[in-house]
Amino acid sequence: MSYGAPLELILREVVRPALQTAGIWSEAREQIVLGTGAVESGYRWLVQIGGGPALGWWQCERATHLDLWDNWLKYRKDTLPARLRILCEGIERDGALIAHPMYAAAICGAHYLRARGALPAAGDAQGQAEYHKLRYNGPGATDPAESVIHFKNAIEACK
Repeated sequence: MSYGAPLELILREVVRPALQTAGIWSEAREQIVLGTGAVESGYRWLVQIGGGPALGWWQCERATHLDLWDNWLKYRKDTLPARLRILCEGIERDGALIAHPMYAAAICGAHYLRARGALPAAGDAQGQAEYHKLRYNGPGATDPAESVIHFKNAIEACK
């Protein structure tokens, strides 16, 4: 399976430092965020093919992004909102999902932090594929049986 960039490079230069800067790093979160980008865009597209609302490598929809800020982040008493603002240089709206890949990775990680239920364990590609479908992709076209390979690749890249 090939991606727009090697997963090890995306991990080292984008995902890991983004999650660390946001203060939400964990081994399992790192794997699921890296795998989510592999499933959602293959690290090739910054806007949804066909003109849909999803933006960035993690294909976060505009409505989801706004909801995250308006209905969750603005009520948090911790440092997560301020740390995310650092990653997007103070631009909290849609364009930052394209212009700042580290911000988009951290938003994906925050989305999973907000989601109900614990993340699947680190190394659980099947669990990550199913959780991605349930908590991130929702009614989208992703099939966990087909996307599990991307999560396996992400787990391998994280070793």
